[in-house]
Order: sequence, then structure tokens, then C-alpha cells
Amino acid sequence: MAEENTNPKSHPWGDDNDADCEEFRKRGYEMVDFIANLYKNIEKQPVTPTIQRGYLSPQLNDKAPEEGVAWETTMADVKSKILPGVQHWQHPRFFAYFPCMMSFPALLGDMLADSFNQPGFTWQACPVVSELEVVTLKWLVHAIDLPVKFRQENGGGGSIQPTASEACLVTMVAARKKKLDQLGERGEELRSKLTFYCSEASHFSLQKSCSIIGYTMKEIPTVLEPETGNYIMDISILEQTIKKDKEDGFIPTFVSATYGTTGSGAVDPVPQIGTLCLDNDIWFHIDAAYAGSTFFCPEYRSDAKGIGTANSFNFNLSKWFPGLFNSSILFVDNPKYQVESLNHTAIYLLNEEADKKANIPDFKDYEISLGRKFKSLKIWFAMQSYGLEGIRNIIRRHIKLAQVFEEKVKNDDRFELACNRAFSLVCIRYKGASNEQTYEFCTKVNAIGRFHLVPGDLGGKTMLRIVPCYQYVQEVHILELWEHLNEVANDFFKA
Repeated sequence: MAEENTNPKSHPWGDDNDADCEEFRKRGYEMVDFIANLYKNIEKQPVTPTIQRGYLSPQLNDKAPEEGVAWETTMADVKSKILPGVQHWQHPRFFAYFPCMMSFPALLGDMLADSFNQPGFTWQACPVVSELEVVTLKWLVHAIDLPVKFRQENGGGGSIQPTASEACLVTMVAARKKKLDQLGERGEELRSKLTFYCSEASHFSLQKSCSIIGYTMKEIPTVLEPETGNYIMDISILEQTIKKDKEDGFIPTFVSATYGTTGSGAVDPVPQIGTLCLDNDIWFHIDAAYAGSTFFCPEYRSDAKGIGTANSFNFNLSKWFPGLFNSSILFVDNPKYQVESLNHTAIYLLNEEADKKANIPDFKDYEISLGRKFKSLKIWFAMQSYGLEGIRNIIRRHIKLAQVFEEKVKNDDRFELACNRAFSLVCIRYKGASNEQTYEFCTKVNAIGRFHLVPGDLGGKTMLRIVPCYQYVQEVHILELWEHLNEVANDFFKA
């Protein structure tokens, strides 16, 4: 019997197309098996890695190999060095942050998109990238039933941004452009007077985006909403601030409301903010990165009053949708200001006149970067495979599971709700615990790597946030979490 080769040679990638295709076929089958087995047995994996920061570098070579190593060697390193550092967001006992859902149809669609490997900056660069983005955006604007003014056929427009952070940045750039155009010849003189506003509970990416374009975001304090126990933007303070700024010679330009805040899932008073913005000619943006996906379900659309007053609306398909990171959908009621702000080009990117009449945008003019991944393909694969009812079922199941956990808390003598459940997010506290104790309690809950939660802050009090994240999470996992919380609480608070 021949001696087994314990040190296989590397396939000479790049020498022969036919040979590379066959090697890819072989390794591709193996990789699909590896991924499928990983997720089939995901519950056997720890949710949280037990490594320390800086663990990887000492385990890998200081320099890249001069010659290719065997595929088996690389996969052995994946198993022994890479996997131990993975935080498994696709785990039924991961309840932190917000969902970042993966689906197999989207994964296969993304694999196909990556195989085309083109930057897709203009229609001519790769026609189907622009064409399919237009189609999927049309599907989405109808699927979540946004007001007709956001639809392309009614003068609106959409684009697939990398994340909500870029979506918010792009809308601020558009709002600035619109206001400067309105100011005409005095625009440049008054540029420094433009003011931008959001809630103190808004995502920090708004402040970051505002600083990128040279302004400081004014954070409006929140106020307790008695019926939910949550904290929303104080509309009276926003109104007073805008009035005072105008009296002081400033020019209110942009307001962002949040539909489902990161901390507690709060919904800012959209109708009132929208009316205030209309009365003062201010660009009104709605950041619905997490909760916007609930609009796939007709029963939740009635909660979205006032959206018709907005100039822009974004929600993440890389959160509560069977897609993949990263894709954030941005709709605007008039893409003119977005395009005019971002339409910088070169002669080698110019299209023929005939191309411009087909109402197919060059999406490089809709975002910061020039090169764009073929993101619409994974979205299209997911929507084709699940159908709208399949997507709705995921959202409804997560909300139902959150309701199960909410009832456990309501019927318990030791834990309490920090606020009412918001969509699929439940925020809790141990009664009487200090902020420091609550934070340490969260650390203890996560310590063994079986579950993962993150703390939050509401009204100056630290709390624990629980949100179902995994597509296939079941009630048994919710009950296991509740049991684990009680076991840790028994030891921690008695001590």
C-alpha cells in the first residue's frame, strides 16, 4: 500500500484555466459541505469565542508564503486558528445587538455575484448590476408599501447603500445641497450656518456622518413616553431649538428621526417631527435600520404614521431579512440633490446619450464609492427563494418569541421590563440592581460562552437587551436563556 501523503502539494493556481476550474469545483464542493455542516451543528459551537485580543498573529507566519501552500493546510488553519475567533451571530443563543441574518439562498447568490467580479459603477461597466438593482428596489418599495412618492415612476428613487451609516451620510449631503441651492448666491457665504438635528438616542453614526461633512449634529434630549416606558425625541425641545437657531441666524437643514432605536427600539414621534420639518422647510430623514423590516408585514404598517412627510427613508436588509451583510436600502422622494452632490465623473465613465433615456441610473452617483458590489443579486435570490410570505414568517416568529420572553419577565418577582417590548427587542433589569451590578451581571451571563447579550442604557439606567437574531431560533432557546439568567442571578445577587 502506498504511503499516505501527509504533506500534499499546493495546486498551482493561475497556471491553467481548465485545471483551476476543476480544482475550484472540487474545493467548492468541499467548502459548501464545510459551511453546511457548520450550521447543521451550530449549537455545538460556543456562541462567544474564549480567545484574548491579539490571539491570532502569534499563530500565523510573520510573512506571506513565497509559494502557495496546500489547500488542506489552509483549511486546517481555518479549523484550528480562524474558527476559534468567530463570534457566531448565526447562533440560536445569540441575543445581542440586532439580527445580522444569513440565508443560504443569499449566500449562493452572493457567491455568484462575486464570481462575476466587476465593480458595476455604471450601466456600461456591467448592465445587469444597474438593471437588477432597479428591479429589486421596485420590488422592495412595493413590498414594504412605502408612500408612492418614493417610487421611481413617481419621481422618487432608491439605492442599495453599504450600511445605514453611509445611507445617513448620503442623505445629509443631499440635504445640504438642497438647502444651499435654495439659498442661491448666498449659499457659500451661509454654508457654515446650516444646522442638523437628531435625538440623543439616535445611532452614533449620525454624529459621525455629520462631522465628516463638516458640521456638528445637535442632539435633542429624549422624553419618557408613558404608554411604552421608552424614551423618544422631545418634540417640544426640537421645536424650541429650531426656533432659537433661526433667531440666531442659523439655517435648520436636516432632522433625523429613528424608527426603532438601537438601545431600546423606541420610535420617535414621526408625524409631529414631519409636520415641523414641513413648516420649516427642513429635510426629514427616517432611520429605520432595524425596525423598517416590520413593514413587510401589513399588520405593522399602521404604526408607521407620518412616513409620507419624510424626504428619505432607510432600512437594513443586512439585519432583519434573510440576506447577508451588508446592504442598506435608501429611498428618497427626489434623487436630484443626492445625484448632483455625488455625480463626479471622468470621460471614460460617460455613457452614450441613448443610455440615459432608459431610466436606469448609474448608481455611482448615489453613493460615496465608485466601485459597487453586485448586492442586488443576493437580495433577488433571497426574495425569489423565500417569497414575501416567507420573509414575513421570520419577522412574525421573532416577535412571537420576544413576546414569550416578555411574559416570563412580567410574571417574575425579581426581573422587570425596562420598557415595553419594542418589535422583537426586550429590555430588562434585575429589580433594585445598580448600574454597575447590572453591567457586571451581563458579563457573568456571557462568561461561559453559552449565551451572548449586550447591555444598554435607558433613562440613565443600565439594562440588558434581548433580541432573537438567528433565523431558525426556537422557543426552546428563549426558555434556555430565561433559565440561564435565573441561575446566574441566583449566584450573583445572593453573593
